[in-house]
Amino acid sequence: MEFTVVLGALGNVAAVTQLVGNAGGLIAKIIKEAKTARQNKAECEQLASRVSTIGGVLSRLPLDAAEVAPPLAELNKILQEAHRLVLSCQKRSAVNQLFRASQRADEFSKVNARINSDIKVLILSLVIFIAYHERRQNARELISKIIKDAETARRNKAECKQLARSVVTIRGVLSLLTPDPDVAGPLDELNNTLEEAHELVAGCQKRSAISQIFRGNRRANRFREVNLRINSDISVLNLSLHIADRRQQSEQTLPPNRNYLCSLKYCFSGMG
Repeated sequence: MEFTVVLGALGNVAAVTQLVGNAGGLIAKIIKEAKTARQNKAECEQLASRVSTIGGVLSRLPLDAAEVAPPLAELNKILQEAHRLVLSCQKRSAVNQLFRASQRADEFSKVNARINSDIKVLILSLVIFIAYHERRQNARELISKIIKDAETARRNKAECKQLARSVVTIRGVLSLLTPDPDVAGPLDELNNTLEEAHELVAGCQKRSAISQIFRGNRRANRFREVNLRINSDISVLNLSLHIADRRQQSEQTLPPNRNYLCSLKYCFSGMG
C-alpha cells in the first residue's frame, strides 16, 4: 500500500486510524512468522521483540492528530520491510546459505535501527502534540473564566464586559492553530496576557468603599493596557499563521522524510 495515497485521500482521523491498524497487523504478522523462521532465527526473534514494544506507543496516539500521520506512515513502511525480511527466513536453502544469512543479518541490523529511529520520532511528535494542546486548552479555559467572571463583576463592569468581548474573538483564532514553531511563542504570550486579564476581572468581584474611585480609575487603565495587548497578541498570532502556511508550502518541495523531520525539529524547539 502507498501510504501517501492514504494520507491524501482520507481525513485525519480516518488516515491515522487506518495507519495504526495497518501497523498493528504488520506487528502481529512479524511476531507470528518470527517463531517459524528457519534462517537467522536469532535476528527474527530480536526483531519480533523490538516491534512488540510499538503496540504501547500506538495505543497512546491521538487519532485526530494530523501531526502523527507522517511518522506513522514511515513506521508502516519499515514494518512492511521488516515483514518481508522475516518472510524470507521461512525456508532453509543450502545454496550460499552462510553468505545469505550474513547478508540478512546486516539487513536486520539496518531495519532494527530504522524502527528505533521511527519510534523516537513518533514519540517526539506525540510529546509535541500533547504540549501544544495543553497550551491551547489553557487559553480556552482562561477565556471561559474571563467571560464568566465578567458577568458577575461589581466594579469596572463596563471594562469587564469589553474585555470579555475581546477574548471571545480569540476562540476563532485558536480553532485555526496547529502545532507549529511559528505559533508557539505567540501562543505563550497570549496565555500570559489571558492570565493577567483573568486576574484583573477576578479582582472586580467585590465592591469596596475604600478608595473605590481611585482604584476603579487605576483598574480602568489596566483594562485598557490588557485590551491592547490582547489585540496585539491576536494580530501576531494571525501573522504567525500566515508565516506557518507559507513555510509549509515551501517545505512541500522537499522529499517527504526530510520535509517532516525539518518541521518536527523546528516545532520541537519552538514548543519548548
